[in-house]
Amino acid sequence: MEKMKYEKLKCIRSMIAGALQYYEIEGDEIIRALAADAKPGLIEGMETIGAALYWIQDEIEDVLHEAEKGEKG
Repeated sequence: MEKMKYEKLKCIRSMIAGALQYYEIEGDEIIRALAADAKPGLIEGMETIGAALYWIQDEIEDVLHEAEKGEKG
């Protein structure tokens, strides 16, 4: 993998990790507040954001793992 693309993916991985950390710390409280205000559509939106963040994290990890494996092999 091209060095610049590899470094960019590592930066994206860090950004996703930060977003996920915020989601994991504050997400439940946000969802409870939305539930108290009877906002089911917004709750689904929060859950979708979380699912998307986890999916992106997994995809980036897979690509980086393959790139690292290719450099060693």
